[in-house]
Amino acid sequence: MDLRTFDAADLRAVKAAKQKLRIQVLGLATIAHDVSPELALATIESIDVLCALHASPAVKAALRTFGCAIVAFSGGVDSTLLAVLARDVLGRRKALAVTADSPSLAREDLEAARRLAADLDLEHLVIATHEVADARYRVNTESRCYFCKQELFEELERLAEERGMSAVLYGAIADDRLTERPGQRAALRFGVRAPLQDADLAKWEVRLLAKALGLPN
Repeated sequence: MDLRTFDAADLRAVKAAKQKLRIQVLGLATIAHDVSPELALATIESIDVLCALHASPAVKAALRTFGCAIVAFSGGVDSTLLAVLARDVLGRRKALAVTADSPSLAREDLEAARRLAADLDLEHLVIATHEVADARYRVNTESRCYFCKQELFEELERLAEERGMSAVLYGAIADDRLTERPGQRAALRFGVRAPLQDADLAKWEVRLLAKALGLPN
């Protein structure tokens, strides 16, 4: 398999093979006296790590199609992984990590995002957002996240146009499809892309890949 052309279809094939191997390893552990449960679990963990590492080329292949991009950067593991992969693929000047600052963001969280971006050598910008001025946000219903993301994506789209960036990206993952996420509706409305989700990365795979890349979170 050529990792330079590794795509989402290849990743699905790898995941299917991984699941088959997991079943085989667990079955072997139950019938073979010389295979301990510990060895079986260690083997499964190795398979999981390999699968997570194979996900990286799929995400990178998608990122190459953008040319240059803004990444919504909260400092969490999902957006950090996406920002680092975007930097590696597109180059530092063509991958801008942007953190939204508003009264709803704790000062320590903002400073943590700033430190993390500096430690990872990301091109980083903090912008102001004003979701708290929106009465629909202040009502604090289930749709609150939609109006928060609407404000964020409007500002990022405006910034992308000013900077000549071709795409706005955010760190949604495969797990986010399992529940109703108003923020994803906002992303669809504004055409914001989610490369980790497009590659079908689950949270455990994001964490494994982040660990493999030496990310601190």
